[in-house]
Amino acid sequence: MAEVTLSVPATYRHVALCRIAAASLAVELGFDVDEIDDLRMGVNELVALLVDAVDGAEARIDVVFTVGDDSIEMRAELVSEPAPVVEPDAIARRVLDAVVDRWSLDDTGAVLAKRRRG
Repeated sequence: MAEVTLSVPATYRHVALCRIAAASLAVELGFDVDEIDDLRMGVNELVALLVDAVDGAEARIDVVFTVGDDSIEMRAELVSEPAPVVEPDAIARRVLDAVVDRWSLDDTGAVLAKRRRG
């Protein structure tokens, strides 16, 4: 297993960096186009939820991608004082349920996992 780390300001313009990193790792693992799109969508949704929670306050998001033989896991930690409550709406939950194998949110950040099919 390998880890790739990324630390970005908690702003919408930096959500794309997290998406690009996830997609690049997925390409290296041989994910197909649909799997890459699903992973990008999941990363985008969770990181944007973290950005929403700080609402313009000074904060950063520390992301660790753990790459296995056929899977990618992302742990995104929101570094902010005070720690905000992050709660996805029904649409975000549906999107995440549809595009990644596993996801969760807690008071420190978000986790998602996507496994390559076949």
